[in-house]
Amino acid sequence: MVESALERIVHAGCTDPRDCVQNLLFVAFQEETRGRERSALALYKRAYEQAPDDNTLAQMARLAAANQAQWATAAAAEREAALREML
Repeated sequence: MVESALERIVHAGCTDPRDCVQNLLFVAFQEETRGRERSALALYKRAYEQAPDDNTLAQMARLAAANQAQWATAAAAEREAALREML
């Protein structure tokens, strides 16, 4: 239920690009508080691409730094699995 509501917010039409950015930032924060850091980072990135801002960049850096080791381990595991599939 929450998931679909957040998804609707992300895909809602906007009359002003600033509204779209605010929607993305809101949903990114919600995703982060729900423990979905990758989704939050992707949404922060989308918001930053639409309207570069130091605060959004800082949020992205904070989130990436906090999860760097975990994401590096996951990336290595995915890479190894892909290599095994190729053999």
